[in-house]
Amino acid sequence: DFEVVAQVGRGDEAVAAARASDPDVALLDIEMPGLDGLAAAAALRQEVPGCRGVILTTFGRPGYLPRAMEARAL
Repeated sequence: DFEVVAQVGRGDEAVAAARASDPDVALLDIEMPGLDGLAAAAALRQEVPGCRGVILTTFGRPGYLPRAMEARAL
């Protein structure tokens, strides 16, 4: 069971939305306008440590997995 507490269309809006709604999980795509999902996951990890970033994407470019792991995304 999931309850959606916020929705944004840009990666640079993710941290503010997470601060306002205090979610357990943020579902992110790698390619988002404003700030990519990997950078948004890293920012969430620092700014809202109780929120876990989950990356869901169709892109499998080299370097994405190590960057996601550095951001501690799942």
